[in-house]
Amino acid sequence: MAYGDTQEVVIAEMAAGAQPGIDRLGALGLLKFYDLEAQLTYDNFFNVPIAPAIPQVSVTELDREIVLDWSLDRDAVEATESHDQFGFTFQGYNVYQLPTDYATMAEARRIATYDKFDGIAKIEGLAFDITSGVVTRKVLQFGSDSGIQRYISITTDALSGSTPLVNGTRYYFAVTSYAFNADPNAVPNNLENTLAHITVVPQGQLPGNRIYTETSAGAEADQASGTANGAFEWWVVDPTRTSGHEYEVFFDLQHYYLDVDGHWKHTNYPDRVGKRGVTDQSAAYLTGALVTSTTVGTANLTLTVEGIEDSPDYNYADGVLIKLPPTVGINSVEEHSSRGGLLTEIDYANNTIFVGDSSRSAYGGFQGGGETIVINITMPTLPLTLWFKIYDDGWAESDPAYAGYAALGGGLVDGEGTLTVSEIGYSFRTQNHWNIKDVTADEVVVEDQTVIGGIDFYTGETHYDLDGPTFDGLQGALTAGSYETPINYYSISLESPTGLTTLSTSAGATSTRLRIINYTYFSGTISSWAYDNFGFGTTVIEELQQDYELRFTGVWAQRTLADGRTYHYIESGGQMATLFAGSSAAAVAAHPDNPTPGVDNDFLVRIPFEVWNVDDPDNEYQVNFMFRDREQLATSDPMYAWNIANRMYAVIVNSPYDEATVIPGNANPLSDFATWVLVFYGTDAHLGDVVSIVYANPIQLGIDTWTFTAPAAQSYNAELAKQDIQDELNVFPNPYYGVNSQEINKYQRFVTFSHLPTTATKNKINIVFRTHFPDICG
Repeated sequence: MAYGDTQEVVIAEMAAGAQPGIDRLGALGLLKFYDLEAQLTYDNFFNVPIAPAIPQVSVTELDREIVLDWSLDRDAVEATESHDQFGFTFQGYNVYQLPTDYATMAEARRIATYDKFDGIAKIEGLAFDITSGVVTRKVLQFGSDSGIQRYISITTDALSGSTPLVNGTRYYFAVTSYAFNADPNAVPNNLENTLAHITVVPQGQLPGNRIYTETSAGAEADQASGTANGAFEWWVVDPTRTSGHEYEVFFDLQHYYLDVDGHWKHTNYPDRVGKRGVTDQSAAYLTGALVTSTTVGTANLTLTVEGIEDSPDYNYADGVLIKLPPTVGINSVEEHSSRGGLLTEIDYANNTIFVGDSSRSAYGGFQGGGETIVINITMPTLPLTLWFKIYDDGWAESDPAYAGYAALGGGLVDGEGTLTVSEIGYSFRTQNHWNIKDVTADEVVVEDQTVIGGIDFYTGETHYDLDGPTFDGLQGALTAGSYETPINYYSISLESPTGLTTLSTSAGATSTRLRIINYTYFSGTISSWAYDNFGFGTTVIEELQQDYELRFTGVWAQRTLADGRTYHYIESGGQMATLFAGSSAAAVAAHPDNPTPGVDNDFLVRIPFEVWNVDDPDNEYQVNFMFRDREQLATSDPMYAWNIANRMYAVIVNSPYDEATVIPGNANPLSDFATWVLVFYGTDAHLGDVVSIVYANPIQLGIDTWTFTAPAAQSYNAELAKQDIQDELNVFPNPYYGVNSQEINKYQRFVTFSHLPTTATKNKINIVFRTHFPDICG
């Protein structure tokens, strides 16, 4: 040090030892361990980290069973599981059985650990070993990535060799929470609550009470509406809390913004941050949020198009015109509409953005509501008010046949109004949620759930079914389902009565297999929708979730063409399908079945299978079909009506089959029902074969629901109570010989009465004392 330099020296006073079993060397090792802990305290500027909040445990005493439940106080659960302090974050729960109501942690028997599924599992750390007198590394927490659970049913005594619990006997338990610090230098690296002793006495039903279910009883809920592929299961956590009510699982969406405090929050208004303009002229409107951008000095204005699905005349919207204040600069625009790729024009002179157009196309790009427009702007002064206009696409007015719909909407009506955004957050998101409503009580009891099939739909984190909230003595989980619109078939299978056909879903030409794949095999494709790939067809989810069968009923024959080539065709069975394209215009013009030879027109060809819509087994119907012969040339020999050995691009048209109607291969009312594209790389099939093609049915908000009825609520009857007391009143121990195994000293003498009523006007207990004197005189 140079003259005038100063140095701060921090001194800590510590002591160790004075514990049974610790000698002088052991005390020195313990002192070094305390020094490590003191260093962590100093590094945190004497802000000493603490364990998460102690779980608030509710106790239910049943017949030879105990239920400990710490899920009921959801605010307390949130306080515990959101613990994040000086590097220590909540990791899990431990459940202990104790020998007495004053037992220490050293005497406790851990019977369960419920920890987060995050790959941490067992936690090793430094601890002082009293036997060796040294600091050593050992397992301190015994997690297993089990997933979080907030209740436990206990039926055995872990301190007595897992024998069944005995009614009337006192047992002692504790539930703790613990946190983990991933810093390898942290000492300690985990913090756990002290024991909060819980005394419980298992017993049968209280006098007069009747319980109508048992722990873990449950079932799968019934799908009450909609067609989504999904499942909801429920089960009993606490049989004394069930209600007997009817419950409904329903789905909604919620908009969020990430506030400056780092927490996701609901917007200030229902489903929005911005306030809906008061001058709107139709069902359509905008909502929005302003969020910070990664580019300094700018922000992203995310606008959501709402209400289109409520249009009374079923019209869509062609475009959205937005005008910002002149003090706000426009940097870029990104749109996410139903059709995508809409023309976006920025008029910097007037400070407007036009996404789409006002063409009255009758098939607008904003179709279902929920589409977003993201505008990167210079950081504005709040509140920010913008003007917008949403242009009606005029579908109901485009055809006299739709006059009835046009009348419902009052003609062409554009949505016009203002939007005010008054706050700024860090990000913006919209989530679909599942919720549970007590229909009987008209109360939502569980809300904003995002876990489906054990996976958080948005974060991808793994959760087990027991991780969810409990309600009215029950717990439930959405065990299957998805919100995502299908882009390919979900499954494909073959039933071959002859056993001669092999189904394959890999690419590559073949003449020995029936090979059918999705169109997304090809790069650059975003789905197997006909609309996305050929520019015609439907985007309506109700149409795209239908299931189909290909039934091979066609009988092949052959004939010699005028030019000497051999032509294989279907002489009977199968169905007529539209050939709308070939390998070239010349190939189509020269096709043997072309009714106008030499002309490249769409025409009908008989194919070897029938296509059936089987979505409703009670109402199956045959549908239309169209295809492109991708490989065969005008000179191919042999020539096939349906190429059995190479690519055929086929389109299912979900309209009732008409063997005489050509379905045009372009935008047309007849081709509006086109749904999916299938790629046939080989069609080596046999009579009687049936191919089943299933398309996933996503969960649709406001449409799909599941319902279930909870087991009946616990009841009480005064007359039954009187009889129960006479029959089942219990005392432990009985007889009492002056000793009770639960007495801790000679001055504590007691017996325990169980199966008493919760309340009584008068209890009279007769106790008979019998004193035995030994005959010492012979």
